[in-house]
Amino acid sequence: MLSCDTLCVILADGAGGMSGGERAAELTLSLVKSAPPPTTAADAEELLRGIDAHLDDDPHAGETTAVAVWMTSAGLIGASAGDSSLFVLDADSALELTRGQYAKRRLGSGRAIPVGFSWSLTPGMRVLAGTDGLFGYVSEATRLSLARGLHLEVAVDSLIAAPRLTSGAYADDASVALVRVASG
Repeated sequence: MLSCDTLCVILADGAGGMSGGERAAELTLSLVKSAPPPTTAADAEELLRGIDAHLDDDPHAGETTAVAVWMTSAGLIGASAGDSSLFVLDADSALELTRGQYAKRRLGSGRAIPVGFSWSLTPGMRVLAGTDGLFGYVSEATRLSLARGLHLEVAVDSLIAAPRLTSGAYADDASVALVRVASG
C-alpha cells in the first residue's frame, strides 16, 4: 500500500461505444490502488501492461484509458495508456508528460502500449491530469490558465465547468485531478 508520504492519482475513462468500459475503468482503479508504488517509469509501464492483460482476459471488461501517477517529495513516477493526459506546470512553463502515448491503444484491448514518465517536483508546481472530455474540448491555453488559478478548489471547479455545453451537458465524460506541490 501507499506510504503516508506518497500520493497516488489515478484517472480511468471507460471507452464509450462498447460494452464493459465502466467495468474496465473500475477494475483499473482497484488494481492500481492495490499495487505497490512503482520505483521507475518502466515499473509503472509494466503495471499498466499487466492491467491490460487482466482486463483483456475478463469477459465483462471493455477498454479504458488510464493515467496513474505516484508523487513523493522526490518527484513523480507514472504511466498512461489511451488518451487521458497529464501536465506538470509552474508559473512560466507547462510540459505534457503523456505526449508520446498511443491514444487508441487502451487498457483492455490486449494491445495497450503504456508510456511511462517521471519528473522532479518543486514547490508551487501543479500537476494536472484529465480525461479527453477536458483535453479534447478545452484549448490548452485555457486549461493551463485555469489550472494556474490562485485557489486550487476554484481552479478545479473552473476546469470541470470549461467543457460544459450551453445545454449544461458534456460532449464526453470529463474528469480532472489538480495537485499543488507544497513546500516541505
